[in-house]
Amino acid sequence: MYDASQLEALREVLLQRYLTHGIATIFVYDLLHGIPDDVHILSSQFIKSPYIIYVSSRIIVTALAILALTSSAIPLDSCFQATMNLIASWLVAIVLPCNSWVFFLRVHAIHRNSRTAVITFTALWAAIFTSFTGPFSYVYTVTRQNDGSCITVFHFNRLLGGIPVVALIVFDTATIIGISLRITSYNPVQSWRERLKVLVHGNEMGRIQRLFLRSGQIYYLATNGVHILLFSMLLSSTVSTALLGALFLFSVVFQNIMACRVFRLLKLELTQDDPSFFTPVIFHNDEQSSLSVASPPSSYATEVESLT
Repeated sequence: MYDASQLEALREVLLQRYLTHGIATIFVYDLLHGIPDDVHILSSQFIKSPYIIYVSSRIIVTALAILALTSSAIPLDSCFQATMNLIASWLVAIVLPCNSWVFFLRVHAIHRNSRTAVITFTALWAAIFTSFTGPFSYVYTVTRQNDGSCITVFHFNRLLGGIPVVALIVFDTATIIGISLRITSYNPVQSWRERLKVLVHGNEMGRIQRLFLRSGQIYYLATNGVHILLFSMLLSSTVSTALLGALFLFSVVFQNIMACRVFRLLKLELTQDDPSFFTPVIFHNDEQSSLSVASPPSSYATEVESLT
């Protein structure tokens, strides 16, 4: 017979399992949905290091999904549950830099000729490694019963769990700012107000610039919205450990889905044989005046193609 605390622990594990299964199902759907795009990309270009990083992140999250979906075959009171939870926490710690690197490739591509920018963003990305306290934020207390079963109780350290969340928000914010400043530098407008309008509306941009900026903005707003929600729940003592663990997993999976989607979007566009893709950008000053042309530097196409 289990006492009240053990029954509460079992309910926590059961709730986390149901939520984890739902998150894993979402990822599996996205993985299957992206197979046609991956096949098209592989048939159009040679495999380069960015795509290897992309595939690596997908493989790791796939392993997480497999752990989640197969955990239902393991009894809740099995001693193997603690081992699976530990493996899952380390997989999360590994996939975080992979997700961030997929997004980092974008800023590296358009700043590749600036050593200062590359070193700065590489240092920010490397700092994420030092924030990988996720595996240590969970402390598992395993109580072995007389019948050989085990009761696993989770003790979540909210401070250690919040460090990687803050690091990801800072890194993504710096990255989107770096991308925006670089792209607007190709625009002929001078004032910051006009540049802000260009960033918001994107009407006076070339096709590649608009695609680069819009996909980055979508990724940033979506993923960091989840990260901010997660961080706010970490600060709340009323949120259960099971819900925090499931939301943390969701933030990792959702970040991977968004990072890989914007990566595929740009890669698919670059596989198109379109001679106008890197043509000079034409800006309309107003309806009556003549047109002004702003040509990105000759290395711009090479910079963007290096992403793929």
